[in-house]
Amino acid sequence: MQSHPLRPFFDAVDLDRSGKITWIELQKALTQPGSEFTGKVFSERCAKRLIKMFDRNNNAEIDFEEFMQLHQYLLQMKQGFEFVDTDKSGSLSFDEISRALAQSGYRISPIVLQKIFQTVDTQKKGSLNFDGYIELCVYVGIVRNIFQPKDFYRNGQATFTFDQFLEACTELYV
Repeated sequence: MQSHPLRPFFDAVDLDRSGKITWIELQKALTQPGSEFTGKVFSERCAKRLIKMFDRNNNAEIDFEEFMQLHQYLLQMKQGFEFVDTDKSGSLSFDEISRALAQSGYRISPIVLQKIFQTVDTQKKGSLNFDGYIELCVYVGIVRNIFQPKDFYRNGQATFTFDQFLEACTELYV
């Protein structure tokens, strides 16, 4: 039986052969020579958020199936990043990020998006590389997943008790 093409990338970093990888191992797996993401950098915060997004049993690790889903997500995000990076600079400006999110169906006011952008743009360059773009999108996705169950009428408005809001906020911590 032929193994999955991603299996060698996963196995190379799963040194304890547990069948699961941590955020540190994820960083290594994604940037190995031959990977679609060779030459890219994934920060600690980004890798941890990716693990959180795809870790179904909340053990801070992902198995091979979760890794395949994460990899597919990153390929789609890479395609979107390259499409929006019209000047081919390898980074996205605020306007490019805004367009990308709007094309993905997000309705975020410029003021709120600017705050999120500035939080992710830790080097204050005014642009985000692929890692920063992924981090911003994962953050917005996590917030959407918290918000949607409380938006009963699907009108962009939700009602939370203070306890529910605090509980929801804990999901944002990596």
